[in-house]
Amino acid sequence: MARSRPRIRLLDFAAVGITVLGTLMLTSPAGARGTGGASSDLPGPTLVNINTASADELQTLPDIGSRRAERIIAKRPYAVPEDLITRAILPGYVFNKIRDYITVSPDAR
Repeated sequence: MARSRPRIRLLDFAAVGITVLGTLMLTSPAGARGTGGASSDLPGPTLVNINTASADELQTLPDIGSRRAERIIAKRPYAVPEDLITRAILPGYVFNKIRDYITVSPDAR
């Protein structure tokens, strides 16, 4: 007797009233830049300079709302991104989410 495939039921999220809110950040995988082909034409992640960014720019980062953005601005300047942890400005789990999207270099913009 042949085994039948399991049935998969798909949901129409609009029909059940689920709305997804948030920010989608598109980045290329680490090491994918400069490998040739069409993928090398894609832009890399846009870095946010935590020493110069506005509150609105900081809020584009994962888990950074208005209160965290204002705290980052109030405690400037930063020598390295890790200052956000060592100076108790952000919890470690938030820093881990944004570390690939931030810089302190003056030429990041």
